[in-house]
Amino acid sequence: SKGVYIHDIVAITFTNKAANEMKDRVSEFSPVDGDRANISTFHSFCYRMIREEMDYWGLKSIRICNDTQARKLLKEAAEYVGREINRGMQSSIEKLKNRLIYPGHKSLGKDRIRPVYVKYQKLLAQCRLFDFNDLISQAVIMLQEDLGRREKYQKRYRYLIVDEFQDVNNAQFEFVKALHNPKRN
Repeated sequence: SKGVYIHDIVAITFTNKAANEMKDRVSEFSPVDGDRANISTFHSFCYRMIREEMDYWGLKSIRICNDTQARKLLKEAAEYVGREINRGMQSSIEKLKNRLIYPGHKSLGKDRIRPVYVKYQKLLAQCRLFDFNDLISQAVIMLQEDLGRREKYQKRYRYLIVDEFQDVNNAQFEFVKALHNPKRN
């Protein structure tokens, strides 16, 4: 009734359970719109965006590595640079990605994890894989670097709802910031 269409809105949350609950609520209010609502997790939304924009990364398809594959590649990377894998490595890399710090980023400097991280990212690229944390961080990087793609998504989604916004990490915050169009929303 206010000229806002369901396809103009995207609602993002943290878990599949929360996304399904949001979809159920929309369906109760409007059964027709419930199926068309853009409600998903950050990772799912970014995965769909990356799939739509695969040419940005020079890909014809996208594959996400599971935890087992990620650990195997991380172990291979650590061994390649002469280090033993430890529990903190994967966590350190996840934290770096959540801060949008990739190999080559000036703030990575001479961090102890740097050689492992560099090799891990090269192995992911060679296998044409994204790990779970790449989904958000790579979507952010694309939106920050490619203004045409950024504007496309800002025009597509005029209204942005983030469930539990106070709990977002840096990568999620930067994603919301990049997707948000201050002139329209």
